[in-house]
Amino acid sequence: MKLINFFLFLIIFSILWTIYLKPYKISPKNIKDIPEVVFENFILNEIEKNGTKSTLIGKIGEKYKDRFEIKDFEYKKNDKNIENLIAKKGVYKKDIINLYDSIEYKTKDFKFYTDMAVYNLKKEIISTKTKFKLITKSAIVLGDNLIYYRNKGKILAKNINAKIKNKK
Repeated sequence: MKLINFFLFLIIFSILWTIYLKPYKISPKNIKDIPEVVFENFILNEIEKNGTKSTLIGKIGEKYKDRFEIKDFEYKKNDKNIENLIAKKGVYKKDIINLYDSIEYKTKDFKFYTDMAVYNLKKEIISTKTKFKLITKSAIVLGDNLIYYRNKGKILAKNINAKIKNKK
């Protein structure tokens, strides 16, 4: 009799357990972008037959599925028009580099400073829609919306204020 009561109690308990207690569901959490690879203090060289074409230097580089994010970004291009590009952060995605914070772009003829810029490597165009300061040998130019066509050597800008230096 005791054995039958025990099994009866076990069966009733199991039925009540199944009816009243729902299983604990774990909802999937949104996982933010996780870098596939992280580089620290790296130098990336693009090499051709004639030597180094370009150099990319960064303090921290994070390779994601669709982009490459670089902190303390520095890009040097060594062709007929040597250039140097520095920014606090760069996001490289499909031949376009989006640059953020304290951007400095230098060539042999001029340099300019801004806070946000986009560099299209394929078309060789660097542009900014924020305020900029451009310094040449003969002038200092302040303005908005600078576009530099690297392969043509042409600069376009809006709302400029220029100070032309006197030659003595």
